[in-house]
Amino acid sequence: MITPEQEAEYIRRLEKAAKTVGPATKSEANRMYDLAVSFHGSALRASEDIAIKETIQSFVVPSIVNIAFAIELYFKCMLKESSLKAHGHELKKLFRDLPEPIKSKVAAEYKIRTGHDRNSFNSDLNNYSNMFVEWRYLYEKNGEKGISPYRISQIAIAAYTVASSMNPNWDIDPISDDQIMRGPPEATVGLLSLPGGRMLRIKF
Repeated sequence: MITPEQEAEYIRRLEKAAKTVGPATKSEANRMYDLAVSFHGSALRASEDIAIKETIQSFVVPSIVNIAFAIELYFKCMLKESSLKAHGHELKKLFRDLPEPIKSKVAAEYKIRTGHDRNSFNSDLNNYSNMFVEWRYLYEKNGEKGISPYRISQIAIAAYTVASSMNPNWDIDPISDDQIMRGPPEATVGLLSLPGGRMLRIKF
């Protein structure tokens, strides 16, 4: 247990260390990118199945919420780096506001990974445009709700790949890069939330 005195001492040490580090020099777009990578990595970790005794523990819904927010931040950092406004959670609107060359690159990366063309990409993005809000408050909807974590993960990787190329001065952590580009250890093709809080998954 940490005593109040120890906690106060640790805070004083942090404040002292902060003065020696100095102010941050990264742009807002760069900071968005860094945060997107963090949420992307946390989504991948949450998607892993962990065997505990005779059960499997998996944090599927937090994984979806985190990867949805990662995609949102990738789009927003690309908008900011392009000197455009970035607001809201709807993925289709954020993507719509990106310059056409960037949109084409994201769709092309998606096709490389899935074989699906630009029309299919747009359709997937429209279907999952509000997933950050919808799955964050899944308990409010006591009905069926379906999603394809596999396709979401491929949208995220496509967005990450293009965002990573936006500015050569942005730091790309090789460990995070390897983790993100490999994607989830097992691909969940379909996830269905059923009334009463049950989940069904289809993997390959």
